[in-house]
Amino acid sequence: MSDSEVTMTRRCPICNGTGELKYESVSDPTGAAEGEWDYLVCKSAPCGALWLCPQPSASELEKAYVGYFTHEAKQRKDGWLIRAFHYVRDGYYASRFGYAIGGSWAQSIMGNLLYLHPGWRADADFGLMYLSDQQEKELLEIGCGNGAALGRLVRLGWVGCGMDTDPQAVAQARLSGLQVECGTLEDLGYDAERFDVVIISHVLEHTGEPENLLREIRRVLKKGGKVVCATPNLLAFGHTLFRESWLNLDPPRHLILHNPNSLTRLLVETGYDISKLWTTCRYANGVWTAYWARKSGCVFEVGREGSVFRRITGRFVQLVEWVAICYWRMRGEDLCVVAQRPIDS
Repeated sequence: MSDSEVTMTRRCPICNGTGELKYESVSDPTGAAEGEWDYLVCKSAPCGALWLCPQPSASELEKAYVGYFTHEAKQRKDGWLIRAFHYVRDGYYASRFGYAIGGSWAQSIMGNLLYLHPGWRADADFGLMYLSDQQEKELLEIGCGNGAALGRLVRLGWVGCGMDTDPQAVAQARLSGLQVECGTLEDLGYDAERFDVVIISHVLEHTGEPENLLREIRRVLKKGGKVVCATPNLLAFGHTLFRESWLNLDPPRHLILHNPNSLTRLLVETGYDISKLWTTCRYANGVWTAYWARKSGCVFEVGREGSVFRRITGRFVQLVEWVAICYWRMRGEDLCVVAQRPIDS
């Protein structure tokens, strides 16, 4: 990368603390982007954020997203097995989140039995971004990709729209009849205090200016509205074990990575009250199989965890992580937070 194509950032983008080299010459785990990148870690306690240095320009990032998994069309299978799965899953959603879609006690019981494995349960909860039934509430998903999560929430009664900066992902979402715009939040210029909920699911790590994004989200939220965020967790067991081979480093797409302290600081400084902060074992199986694939010299594809043996092993690892985070609560792969715009703001 030429000097004109990068931004050298040796000060922490969260607290302006001093950065120290953490990882050197890290490559894209999916093999989609050529090159190698370094990561710096903030030495100012208790921040500890991690960021890509140098950071690629917009044109370089655009190249890195060619063929990204959010371009993929949602699979529209309609066999009896798929219908049965959706029936049981809806029973879980009704029992867990209060949605009026579970028709009977039997459906609810089957739904809860299906999700006895904590990994499957984490996947299902993440699929709704932890949102309970709030009919006719207006929701915005930033970075909605192909619209899989947004479509699910709209089906359950939310008045939802989405946005993404990737034209290919937006095109896929629109094929499903979803209201999705292409551009940045600032460029699209939504009315102030429009939305009850804003979702940013694995988006924060993709922006080099998270403070600006969160301030703009606060502007479009109604007073008392909430932002629901999920992002990779630097304190995750996967990061501790796999270090520079950790899937969630994902250079050059992941620009800034957070731990609970840095994310809390960022949200408080941009005017939010934190309602809940927690971690989950979601996709610990993928982190494990990605590491395994990389050490075997294979290319890992997100959402395609390989052989049956690797899938079973990955789910076992996920179960172990779930047990571990019952004791070490901030060590799960996904760092999740619900924060509120103060009513008096």
